[in-house]
Amino acid sequence: MLTRLIVIALAAITVSAGGCGNTSMSSRILKDTAILESMQASSKPIPAATLKNASGVAIINEIEAGVGIGGSGGEGILVRKIDGGWSQPLAVSIASGTIGVQLGAQGTDMVIVFNTDAAVMKFASEGASMIAVAKGTAGGASGGTAAMSGPPPTTQIFSRSEGLYGGADVGGFNVQVDKKVNEETYGTSTTVLQILEGRAAPQPGMMRIERMLDGGK
Repeated sequence: MLTRLIVIALAAITVSAGGCGNTSMSSRILKDTAILESMQASSKPIPAATLKNASGVAIINEIEAGVGIGGSGGEGILVRKIDGGWSQPLAVSIASGTIGVQLGAQGTDMVIVFNTDAAVMKFASEGASMIAVAKGTAGGASGGTAAMSGPPPTTQIFSRSEGLYGGADVGGFNVQVDKKVNEETYGTSTTVLQILEGRAAPQPGMMRIERMLDGGK
């Protein structure tokens, strides 16, 4: 029975991942700008210092969740802190699956904050990263975070939804590089590393996101 549940969960992840990655880079930048603006204009914005001190930030939109065995998907961009600012955006997509109880709401937007450069570069070198969602992570309309007391964790997740995620013991988000969109944007010869080192073609529309990441409004 458990084996069957695992197969079903993996199938959900595959379907979700397959449904993402069709949006152009320019469209993602517009959507993600709106997501970050909305979060930062709320009554509980992401602390400006958290964004300013981050080594990398991913903005993801439209995560679908359910009750029971859940699968979800989404797409967005990832930028890395470099000398003098931020890298060009790297297109990423996500898929997740849980076995057990998952409580959530459709249409969740989230911002994933990487607090160490090692975490960003590990993702860049591997092309994918499983990020566990903290059990009981709040997801109020103004946002929730996976951060706990004490030093900042390697990764923090801020969400904008009406739901609550549980079951983190057996679930998480698989963030992966969206190769198709990146190649369409930068060309087939441009690598993930070049993009995250700021050595790719600048993308129009990123100034607003960069200003907010630097602590501005």
